[in-house]
Amino acid sequence: MLSSLKIKTLLIVMVVFVLSGCASEASALPNIEATVEAKITELTAPNTPVPAPTLIIIITEVIKEVEVPVIVEVEVIKEIEGPQVVVEKIVEVEVVVTATPGP
Repeated sequence: MLSSLKIKTLLIVMVVFVLSGCASEASALPNIEATVEAKITELTAPNTPVPAPTLIIIITEVIKEVEVPVIVEVEVIKEIEGPQVVVEKIVEVEVVVTATPGP
């Protein structure tokens, strides 16, 4: 009698599990057509270009004034004509050097 009670209990428990598993509603399947249409629309849509980063180069030019010494060349030419005549020529040449900024 004890074993038939175990079998009945086991049978009742199994029936309850089966009925509770089948009683719940099945989950709805996803709409495949809508998913495919959305993917096709996404792939065929024109791609919006992504703006490329622009490179900005800033060049600053600093002009510096530098004192340049003035070079004065003095040339002394002595010509001797005869034993007592001395002639001196003094020639002054002024050279100015200017600096300009280069590239």
